[in-house]
Amino acid sequence: MQFPILKILGELRANLPPKFKELAVRPTVGTINSYYAGQTQHENGSATLAISFQNTDGTVFSPIEIRLPFSDENGVLTPTWKGATLISNHWSQDLYMGETGWQYLRFNEEWGASLPDDETHRNEQILAGLNFYSLIHVTSAPEKITRIYDFARAHTDIDMVICELEGAVLRCSRINGFDGYDFKHPNGEAWRVEFRTDEAVLLIDGTLAASTVADEPSRVFSMISNKLAETEDRDRSDENASDLSL
Repeated sequence: MQFPILKILGELRANLPPKFKELAVRPTVGTINSYYAGQTQHENGSATLAISFQNTDGTVFSPIEIRLPFSDENGVLTPTWKGATLISNHWSQDLYMGETGWQYLRFNEEWGASLPDDETHRNEQILAGLNFYSLIHVTSAPEKITRIYDFARAHTDIDMVICELEGAVLRCSRINGFDGYDFKHPNGEAWRVEFRTDEAVLLIDGTLAASTVADEPSRVFSMISNKLAETEDRDRSDENASDLSL
């Protein structure tokens, strides 16, 4: 089956080279979705060969793919252009979490259109797709890519509320499958705001301290702000009590 695959890739590279050079991408066997959002499968379970368009290290890719079915030729499954589909994937990638190195990159949905059997018209449709959809740029390592929108957009508010805490640096981490923000309070406590489905929870030294809805950044801001005020009052009270005991 290797030769037919190379033949198909060769056809694409021969017919669309100016566009590939312009975009600095090339046709590659494999679906980009399997890396970022899970393998897309056909409802009937049939196998397809996916061809994506990306640069050599996968950090830049086109949101379109080609899916080719397999034909049975003398007992050998061979990818074929007949019945091929051009898939346009819809992504969101507009949020970056400050200086943390984390990026919001989410696969939302896909739309498919049948490719013509005629080679000329087929190439025109592929070229139209490459021209129409903007390239996706992945600036973060895979482990620093989040698909949690509420987590990503809360960064600005959380960073704002802790910006005056001495020595506090906001970082991101994924623990037990949950994405969250971590910082050290000046008193030495480890604070973490973790996003669990519809809920944002505040953990202090691993203990649940507060929670709120995850989809309203202003409430996340208030949750942290209120707890910081309580902590400041408590620490001040403890300090005064210590002074009185001397």
